[in-house]
Amino acid sequence: MGPAVSCPLASSDSVPVSSCANSTGVREKTPSYTTSGTSKTSHIDFLDPIRGVAILAVFAYHSLGMVFGRYQLSWHHWFPDFNVSRSFLLLLPVTLGWAGVAIFFVVSGFCIHLSFSKLPQWPLFFWRRFF
Repeated sequence: MGPAVSCPLASSDSVPVSSCANSTGVREKTPSYTTSGTSKTSHIDFLDPIRGVAILAVFAYHSLGMVFGRYQLSWHHWFPDFNVSRSFLLLLPVTLGWAGVAIFFVVSGFCIHLSFSKLPQWPLFFWRRFF
């Protein structure tokens, strides 16, 4: 194993750490996330689009219910009743939009715990959140 080489790009906020190579020229596989503002707070970029898609899924689900007067297919004994308009059948995947609430809560809960892990003192954590 060769000597440790520091990465000159690691201190930059705009370049991910995973783009640095070690002493053998092989790229190291490290988590890539950008730090925003100070070095104490980190922001994982790919979580924002996941929360956005979850919000849009819930919005589309409620819009479907308002337009068609129903949120899902009705049941005929053991099977769903597909005797509905074609436009509702085309938008049938939107009926899974209720899952967006759970996805949003899980991702938001992860972000809250991530921010707590940076400063694991309850009084300061609550002070930063609510005041």
